[in-house]
Amino acid sequence: FADGSQVDRSFKPQQPEQSDLDFIFDNGRLPSATCYRRSAVLTTPFEGNDRFSEDIWHSGRLLNGGKSIPVRECTVMYNQTSIGATKGADKRTYLAAVSAYSQMRSDRDFQSVRESIFTEKLAWWYYFGLRHVSHELDWTQWSRAVRGLFQYNSVSMRYPLRSFRRVAGNVQLIVVALGKRLQMK
Repeated sequence: FADGSQVDRSFKPQQPEQSDLDFIFDNGRLPSATCYRRSAVLTTPFEGNDRFSEDIWHSGRLLNGGKSIPVRECTVMYNQTSIGATKGADKRTYLAAVSAYSQMRSDRDFQSVRESIFTEKLAWWYYFGLRHVSHELDWTQWSRAVRGLFQYNSVSMRYPLRSFRRVAGNVQLIVVALGKRLQMK
């Protein structure tokens, strides 16, 4: 990191039922730190558009129907000196993330990814939106974030205490976000 600290992260081996894309999403593996066959990249070139998580979209296209080989040794060092997409993100990043993960859920290149992974990603972004950029959202975007937070950021009723705490936290976040919106008007 910019402050000189370092975090070593090793990835768990794939479970037999886990797809390659599942592994990328579940373990936070960097698709841009993945090696692919030259022939695969030539037949499926990187589009390089301004789409949110374009490296994940590219990995989805490359890995769809193919296989990869996970290597346990650390072969890449990721130097995080910039603030990145999720730190200091703005309304544009929030809307792009929600759109991207919503589209990935129905895209055939991502059909192997467990639904729970997409719901976790969407839950996090709806939480982020209400916490950090809710005052910039129009009422339609704001209400979508509220609905999404309740829809995706929940705990199974098998754990009633955890579920109650999560719902209470969501309600508190929504009340604070609504208060900020109304104060700005």
